[in-house]
Amino acid sequence: MRYFIHLVIDDFWTAIKNDRVIESPLKPHPYKEYRELTTEENIIYRGLEFYIVYFSNERYGTPEGRKALQWKSMANDVAEAFPDLAEKHNLVIDRAHEYWRKK
Repeated sequence: MRYFIHLVIDDFWTAIKNDRVIESPLKPHPYKEYRELTTEENIIYRGLEFYIVYFSNERYGTPEGRKALQWKSMANDVAEAFPDLAEKHNLVIDRAHEYWRKK
């Protein structure tokens, strides 16, 4: 499956944040208004579903707490890979909650 974003409405961060990434085998119409995710974007986007595995050992027992941490990690990944988007959307890398990175 391939993933696309609508260029007129979204950039990569707003598309994933607002759940507007389109999953389709073919590019949606009108063609010029959509683009396929790059390889790097695809890796970051597909990783969203796996963040919850990391948080299963954390002390954030509520679904809302886990969802907030999930988005923090996604924001970290986007900010690290795309500094221009980080600046545009005021994304700050905050790794305090990422226990697996601690020594």
